[in-house]
Amino acid sequence: MKSVVINGRFLTRPLTGVERFATEIVNALDKLPIFDGVKYEIVVPEGAVFSVPSLKNIDIVQYGRGNGHFWEQFYLRRYARSKDVLLNLCNTGPVFFKKSVICIHDAHVWLVPDNFSLMFRLLYKITLPIHSFFSLGWVTVSNYSHEQLINHGLSNSKFKGVVHNGVEHIDALKNNSCTNKDSKKYFFALGSASKNKNIEILKCLDPVLTKNNLKLFISGGGNNLVFSKNNFQDSSDCIEWLGRLNDSDMVSTMQNSIAFLFPSYFEGFGIPPVEAMRCGVPVIASNTSAMPEILQDAAIYCSPFSGEEWCKAVELLINDDSMRSKLVEKGVEVSSKYAWSNSAKILHQIIKEALNNG
Repeated sequence: MKSVVINGRFLTRPLTGVERFATEIVNALDKLPIFDGVKYEIVVPEGAVFSVPSLKNIDIVQYGRGNGHFWEQFYLRRYARSKDVLLNLCNTGPVFFKKSVICIHDAHVWLVPDNFSLMFRLLYKITLPIHSFFSLGWVTVSNYSHEQLINHGLSNSKFKGVVHNGVEHIDALKNNSCTNKDSKKYFFALGSASKNKNIEILKCLDPVLTKNNLKLFISGGGNNLVFSKNNFQDSSDCIEWLGRLNDSDMVSTMQNSIAFLFPSYFEGFGIPPVEAMRCGVPVIASNTSAMPEILQDAAIYCSPFSGEEWCKAVELLINDDSMRSKLVEKGVEVSSKYAWSNSAKILHQIIKEALNNG
């Protein structure tokens, strides 16, 4: 029996994009019908407060004190030395550890450096190439991310394949009936303090929304420099910042919208627009980075630098019900291609190959 230990540091952190990937991949691995002689376990720091997935076949082991990078570099390394493979799902792990398989999600520290502190940028710019050279292999979440990571110095010879994000986690939250009193009277977007999310460009929609008596709801962590609550509300009666929503409220708000807007500059994959498609909601997205690859012909694309293009796309969906229906149909089809169960199978095969060749 070969032993694979999963770096469980992600369980001690809030659920964002990479943590979602790790959590859902582990859940899907746990449901595989056979492990082919591979035993998986997750290791987390002793005494850490962590979210525990409902796992039947994968054990959770507490080992070592501390947290963060120190725990990874010292305790996780020591624990994993006696195992056959260490699986790191969230960009980081013990450096120079040769028995690892690692998922490196994107090249954002190079592409959008202003998003990160100096120390964070230096850490990732140094360690990501090291991980790619010294590991048994590395994967990423899109062909776009693969291309960008290679361009910034990662080892192509150790690249083992693309492991997409999935989207079926959203199914349990969907509501088949749109009962919101504001149903189809607003557009919806997810934003954050990250400049990369480019939420500020959506201010250009104010005249279009005003003319059509519609609103734009934006959910997420606010950027006080752009959308502090008071300044944002004062700037427009048509655009409203909702703050951070839980998953259930986010899906409900998304389902009742005319369309989902995603104006990011760079995305390694872009889970939110695929979630919107899974919910039967049309998508308007940036025409950059991984978006055309992932969303294919199921979205309207706009330049993240052109407010005029975003206004025209929004007006199109306001006035053209047939276009909305077409996008909904294509969106459901495209989103069905992204399943955590399929990604877990691909990753499991990559791990088996690493075990055989390690």
